[in-house]
Amino acid sequence: MKQERDIVCRCEEVTREEIMEAIRLGDDSLDAIKKRTRAGMGFCQGRTCKRLIAQILSAYYHLPVDQFLPGSIRLPIMPIRLSLLAETARWRARKEERSMRRILIDCKEHIPCNPCQFACPTHAIVVGDDITELPHADPEKCVGCGACVAACPGQACFLIDPDFSESEATIDFPYEYLPLPPVGLEVEARNNLGETLCTGRVVKVLSVPAYDHTNLVRMAVPKDLIQQVRGMKPWRG
Repeated sequence: MKQERDIVCRCEEVTREEIMEAIRLGDDSLDAIKKRTRAGMGFCQGRTCKRLIAQILSAYYHLPVDQFLPGSIRLPIMPIRLSLLAETARWRARKEERSMRRILIDCKEHIPCNPCQFACPTHAIVVGDDITELPHADPEKCVGCGACVAACPGQACFLIDPDFSESEATIDFPYEYLPLPPVGLEVEARNNLGETLCTGRVVKVLSVPAYDHTNLVRMAVPKDLIQQVRGMKPWRG
């Protein structure tokens, strides 16, 4: 099994050593490396690994990174439904309603990953040129839409409302099980180690096209535990 720390293209599981071997064989561009190794041919179409490969080429040939970018792009990089544009407009219209919910990023792994940055319609999340850096969020730009929560493959993005009620706060998190829990259900609220912290209550289940088939659950928990809760025990029906 390939060591995860060596993987440059996560979609196609292409390692740094495979990239270096292609360069040593004479591949001197993103397109050439793509043809030999399939790096950049996966689901994200190189959005995650393209700059990493360009940095490797830059270091090997002692040339600026920008000389190797952007490579061949087959548009659209990611198809966008017109309905998503309309939903973005509705997100802005409902900004005041969502203003109490704010982004919470609990990402601790320095790995090539930046879907949250591209999912955010208001550019509130920034990873930067080096996509192994941890993401940073600007609360002033966040509109509480939840797109980053649904897009994060590591389930490290959340939305919290610290003032949901006098005694409760809420957290929105991805829920990848069926059946979906009903509103009002009392559940075991857990931390990121899977430990039960308290009893939570399902406030809302969000299933919208913009989340690309990822369901979000909004759960109410005691205010003093909102910074520790990260999910719930799966409900079996």
